[in-house]
Amino acid sequence: MIGITAYLNCISSLNADQYYLMKEGIQNAIKEQHTPVFTITNLTERDSGLYTCRYRKNSELSEHSEPVYLYASDRYYPPTIIAEPKSIVQPGQNVTIICNTPYRNILFTLFKGDTVIEETEANPFIHVIHNASEEHAGQYSCRYKKLQLQSYFSSPLMIIIKALPRPLIILDDYMEGKLKINCKAPEKDKKMWFQLFNGSNDVVDEIKAVTESAVDFILPYPEGSYQRYYCMYRIRMGSNFADSLPSDELIIGTDSSRNPDFTLRNMIRLLLSAIVVLILIAIAVIHFQSIKRCHSIPTTPTAPRLKLAVESEYTQMMEMRTDNPLEKSLTSSPHTTVVSAMVQMADAQEEESL
Repeated sequence: MIGITAYLNCISSLNADQYYLMKEGIQNAIKEQHTPVFTITNLTERDSGLYTCRYRKNSELSEHSEPVYLYASDRYYPPTIIAEPKSIVQPGQNVTIICNTPYRNILFTLFKGDTVIEETEANPFIHVIHNASEEHAGQYSCRYKKLQLQSYFSSPLMIIIKALPRPLIILDDYMEGKLKINCKAPEKDKKMWFQLFNGSNDVVDEIKAVTESAVDFILPYPEGSYQRYYCMYRIRMGSNFADSLPSDELIIGTDSSRNPDFTLRNMIRLLLSAIVVLILIAIAVIHFQSIKRCHSIPTTPTAPRLKLAVESEYTQMMEMRTDNPLEKSLTSSPHTTVVSAMVQMADAQEEESL
């Protein structure tokens, strides 16, 4: 802090003859003495900088020590602030804000804009936002106080709530012992990043900075066991990324306790095949019924129809003979007898049918 005294100790295992204090940007030593502890009194902002030391034993001069940064100000150095797991989250997710400083015995204050959110003596300071929504979005910062002196504000941390719907994952095809898994985002951005995960949440494959809203992952088939897969996509927002919700799980392969995985595409194919089979069966049934109706038409006329046909034939024959005088003279009673017999036969069939 400004106005206090700083002590810089140049530690050596040898009993050196001379010690030198060096400051970055200055070629020669700023202090030279026989003792290893250097004192800088009444610190000012000009004393801030990077310091090293050297020593001399007899005529040999040592290398430079590890550098030490001295910070002189009327305020403490600003704390760090980060967000876990990240500063851009989905609605409903949790986000944790962490502020930290190397100093002890301090009082942390968290701000959202100019509004105080929380104060605590804990270091690091941890603030959890549960079930994040739009009201939690905004700029956060923190600072601390030691004794009566404040630190500078931390860098601003922007919390963004971005809803990216889950993608669709489909087993697209099998190719010579390999799987083709398609991951499709419901919307398209300028550039998109896709990741495929296994059941252990390990990244199996990643496709970066593509302009398409769907990608294909080619993987070897999991022999002898089943495997779970799901995918996610992300878009860039400033210097950070916004991640989508994970897709539904896709299960590949089987074991003794599990049924085979039928993907949506395979189920659609089975459904279409079943519809085609039902249509063919319906066509066959209609055709069979049509043939059956044709064969069921009676070939022998019923008694009333037989009687009507005989009488009509006899009437027509008699009219033709009446018109021809020669035929009229040759007409004999046997024809009448035959027709009468046929009519009697028809009457008999009609009585039997009753």
